[in-house]
Amino acid sequence: MPAVNYNFIIEQGSELNLQFQYNDAANNAIDLSGDKCVILQVLPENQPPSSGIPFSSKAQAIYAKDNWELTADNKGLISFRLGSNYTSGILYNTAQYDLDVVSIANPNQNVRLAYGTITVQPRQTLYPKPIFTTEQQQDTTSSNTNTTTPEDNNNTPVITDDLCTATSCSNLDIYSIVYNGSGLVLLDDATISGTVNVGDTRKVENVELVINNLTHTNPQDLQFLLAPPSGDKILLSANQKISNYTTNFSYMFSNKSSPTTFLHNVSNGGMCNIYDKTGIIKYSSETLVPTFDHLFNHSGLTGNWNLIVKDTDPLGSGSIGGWKLIVTYIPE
Repeated sequence: MPAVNYNFIIEQGSELNLQFQYNDAANNAIDLSGDKCVILQVLPENQPPSSGIPFSSKAQAIYAKDNWELTADNKGLISFRLGSNYTSGILYNTAQYDLDVVSIANPNQNVRLAYGTITVQPRQTLYPKPIFTTEQQQDTTSSNTNTTTPEDNNNTPVITDDLCTATSCSNLDIYSIVYNGSGLVLLDDATISGTVNVGDTRKVENVELVINNLTHTNPQDLQFLLAPPSGDKILLSANQKISNYTTNFSYMFSNKSSPTTFLHNVSNGGMCNIYDKTGIIKYSSETLVPTFDHLFNHSGLTGNWNLIVKDTDPLGSGSIGGWKLIVTYIPE
């Protein structure tokens, strides 16, 4: 089969997470366990082939120690991760790569899955700001969202970039700190809050928030707010339908999301923007804001950050498995 040409970018100092789904012509997952070995070979620019950097699914690398990991399972899922400490040390500007499946028992079954160019760019600051308007938000609510699919299913790997998995969210940047909040039981017609304590006094560059494993009989009854130690509360979401909702649904509020992705059309484990409902939702007599922007470039945001979850209907109940506040600081 022809290999897929796929080019991607590595940002120095940020985590890279790529996933390839390897299926046969009938769209059935191909077992990559047993004697199968997945190898990703990276050749930096202007270097001889002998200088290639190999990553192997049989290497038994430990991500926490080695800052990289390549895995392949019996359902055809290939996952490649580079930690932020690894990417911060990359010295080349571009490289070529090959992704191959090697059969230890039968070399005739070796397959080249993908190839392409890796571009390394300096760490981007400040973080991207949303470029959409309220009118564009309204348009995306009523439009259908189409999921991109491969042109054919002839053993074609499907590639996804996913910075936040459905169960956890790592440090996405070497200047980020992840503060882990505990699970919450969401009671009927009640307001529940969880707390993380922040002690870092550096200036804030970016703020993101992850909701992990949301389960609720009617998730559109829920309102989520973030209360920082100082400044106005952020209205993260309010009574929004989640079209892709399934039990144990996870998502991340991040300004690195696609401009057209909001909670109503985000996929499980994906990133979304905050949809502005501050004009119609009130919390006591306080002023609510629809972004994290007012927290940026401020120092000393220390103390308790509270996630507030309000269930607006007496007939529903549920829980979240946990939540994460991700604060990225300006390098000093």
